[in-house]
Amino acid sequence: MEKYSTEDRDLTSGLDSESITATEIPDFGSLATLMQEYGKAIFQIEQSDTKIITDSGYPWAGATWTDAKRRMEKFKQKFEELAQRLPD
Repeated sequence: MEKYSTEDRDLTSGLDSESITATEIPDFGSLATLMQEYGKAIFQIEQSDTKIITDSGYPWAGATWTDAKRRMEKFKQKFEELAQRLPD
């Protein structure tokens, strides 16, 4: 937005990359299906929940589950950052 702002029209409303957390939230990817199916927040998904989206019917394991846990923790941190910025 900064690129398209002019001296008369600030499309960023004074915000920059340091003050915008929402833009740092990546795509949910395959976790979106699980959130919708179970009605859970992304950081509440459990390993056993993942079995519904595998061809084998077994839950994610190994590197796939490790990566999913890492991504879920990152989502949780970003949502916590957003929540801290909300007025009481």
